[in-house]
Amino acid sequence: MPNLLQRIHVSISLTFLIEVAVLSVPLNAVAVNQVDDWNAYDLRLEEAVATRPDAFYPPFERTFTHTMGLWTFDPAGFPGLTNTPPLKLVGDVPLWSLQTVETNGWFVTSSGGTIIHSKSVAPYDALHWTREKYGNPPPWFAGDPTRLAEWYFLRRRERIEMSVSLVPQARWAEYVAALVAAAAGLPAPGVPGPVLPADTNRVAFARIGMSAAGSLGFDLYTPGDLPVDIFSKTNLLDGLRWHYAGTVQASAPFTPSALAPPHTTLVLHAARGDIDSDGDGIPDGMEILHFGTNPHLWDSSGDGLSDWIKIYRYGLDPLQRDSDGDGYPDAEELLAGSDPTTPNPGAHGSVRYYHDEDDRLTGSYVGADGEATTTRLTPAGNPLKLQERGQP
Repeated sequence: MPNLLQRIHVSISLTFLIEVAVLSVPLNAVAVNQVDDWNAYDLRLEEAVATRPDAFYPPFERTFTHTMGLWTFDPAGFPGLTNTPPLKLVGDVPLWSLQTVETNGWFVTSSGGTIIHSKSVAPYDALHWTREKYGNPPPWFAGDPTRLAEWYFLRRRERIEMSVSLVPQARWAEYVAALVAAAAGLPAPGVPGPVLPADTNRVAFARIGMSAAGSLGFDLYTPGDLPVDIFSKTNLLDGLRWHYAGTVQASAPFTPSALAPPHTTLVLHAARGDIDSDGDGIPDGMEILHFGTNPHLWDSSGDGLSDWIKIYRYGLDPLQRDSDGDGYPDAEELLAGSDPTTPNPGAHGSVRYYHDEDDRLTGSYVGADGEATTTRLTPAGNPLKLQERGQP
């Protein structure tokens, strides 16, 4: 799948190969944000919290990283930061990586595993925030406070770690020069730098290696400014699905980032996050690697519910039409207000639904025992698109 997916295998011993392309890029044109002190940094994080598209991220208990790119900073405004080890050196220019998590009403920021800053966060209505992103919780949770609380917990915004890489403002020109030299195949002796991939039209890992802070640092090459989803595995034989590790808001051509490696061997995969072929709200790479759904079908199971609704709102398997195996399809149970995860053998009913040419649901009619008697045309005026739920 060209221009979408890129994989690299990394071991902590750093026995890996990356092809070097002796080319150069206009790195002096790289857009970069400047922050002068902790107050400016905190303000940028609060803006990111207010605007980031969290609904794209899977609802699960594991945390993941949202990398917001590369910023320049004034060391005088960040006391304590330069006393921590840098993430890496590019030439002899240090680059620090800050990780910020939201917890108990605070932003807590660390560098190299050391907490160096904290800032109280304006309170927010967590329940309202979650409903705004994901819709109302499943109605069958109303009488089960434990499952309702878990539904909110798995969608809370605190599960997202925010990451920023910082270069001293006064050394930005040196940093750019070091990247240009690295891209031309002339990195500083003993200091690995990012390199252009052989195919500069696709996303690629341009550098990867352990940092002084004990994390796995890497540079991501992108042909333009775009979001890139990162996935990981510890064993390629461990099933077909990949773990979602986070999203990098990449700026061309190179964007530094980092992961905390959970094991001695880590396999990474990168996928563009700006491609959504079926318009269901889930990027193609996420569908292929993480969920196993069809990136060209809004509704992979053919039951009339979008993959996004089944995964993000209801927590159902998007590839199953009848989660509890009671013969009553999930879509019909949802319309009836019953729990599709609990067998209800006595239930029956029929729903007819309409798709347009792109397999998008455009209308439905609820009947009984297959006796839906009315029909409506799709926007394309095609009555032959009428199908019953449960059919391919």
